[in-house]
Amino acid sequence: MRKRVNKYLPDKYRELGMWCIALLVNTDSWHEMKNNWRLICDVFLNWQFCETVEFKSTYSILMERIRKIEKIENIKTIIDQLRAENEKTKSDDNDPFKYHHDDINKEIFDNVELDLNRSIKAKKLATRRKKDQQLSNNKSV
Repeated sequence: MRKRVNKYLPDKYRELGMWCIALLVNTDSWHEMKNNWRLICDVFLNWQFCETVEFKSTYSILMERIRKIEKIENIKTIIDQLRAENEKTKSDDNDPFKYHHDDINKEIFDNVELDLNRSIKAKKLATRRKKDQQLSNNKSV
């Protein structure tokens, strides 16, 4: 997940992004997870309108929920480690979690491979249906 956070979020939002992921992972119910997801989407999608009352209330609710999980020692330790690693690797180009443009090629290749597998399965299914239809036509004759 850290690689995706590094890919999609600017530096100043990455820690919040990691806390949001931790919040989602540490929810107890589906209903709570949906509510947290809604809050996270509202905050990140409306960040440009950060002066509105709606944004401020949504942001404060999200931060309150994050503060609750900050008290869980395992999560706090992990986020602190990520903070330390981010500080250490800001100038280091060998960060294994840094998003590189080579990763784009890998993602494209993975998507092409998935599309190819879907095409093969679709062709097999069409061939099987055609054979079944021919068999049923032969039986009815």
